[in-house]
Amino acid sequence: MLSKMASAALLIFAAAGCFAADYSADFADRWAADHECGKILQAALPPKRAALLVVNGRKVKTVWVRTVDTEDTRENGLMCRRLDSDEGMLFAFDKPEASGVWMYQTYIPLTIAFLDEERRVIDLTRQEPCVLGTGESNVEWMNRCHHRLYKPKSPNKYMLEVLPGLADEAGIKIGDQLSFEWTRGDESHPASKTRKAIEGSAVAPRFDGR
Repeated sequence: MLSKMASAALLIFAAAGCFAADYSADFADRWAADHECGKILQAALPPKRAALLVVNGRKVKTVWVRTVDTEDTRENGLMCRRLDSDEGMLFAFDKPEASGVWMYQTYIPLTIAFLDEERRVIDLTRQEPCVLGTGESNVEWMNRCHHRLYKPKSPNKYMLEVLPGLADEAGIKIGDQLSFEWTRGDESHPASKTRKAIEGSAVAPRFDGR
C-alpha cells in the first residue's frame, strides 16, 4: 500500500493486517488502541474470490483472494484488517518495480512473495509486526517502522501476502511459479484484468464473489 511518506520517496510500501485464531486477543487489543483504524476500515476493498492456488503446476488448496490493482486499493491494502488462514491479498502493479514493504499498522506476522511478470517468486520474506511502543509518538512509530523497510532483490510485477501458515503449507519458495485457477469471481470487477493476466490457461466461470 502506498503511504504519504512513500509518495514523497517514490516508493510503494505494502502494509498488511493479518488475523489468526491464536492471535485474536492480541490483535483485538492492538487494533482497539490504533485510533486510525476506524478511518482506514471505511475504505472499500475488492471482493474476495475463490481460487485454487497452483505452485509449479501442483494444485495446493482453495484460497480466497482479494486483488488490488489500483493506487487507492494498494495504499490501504490490509491495514488494520484481519486475514484468515485461507485468505490472501494479491497486489498487482502496472509495470515491474521494487515494491518496498513495511509493517506499519500491522499486527500479525505475514509471509510476502514477490513475483515477476512470469509469476515466478523472485523474493520471499516473513515480516513481523511493527507495533506502537509504550510512550512512543505516532511519528516515532512510523519512522521506526520505515527503518525496517524490506525491498525485493529485483523488480516485481505482483506481490502475494498470506499468513505464514498458508505459505508453509503450500511450500512456497524462491523460484516457484504461482498461479490461480479461479473458481468464483465477478468478471465485471476491475480486478478481472489482473486475474486474466495471472491465471495462466485456466478459464474463470462467472460467479458472484463471497
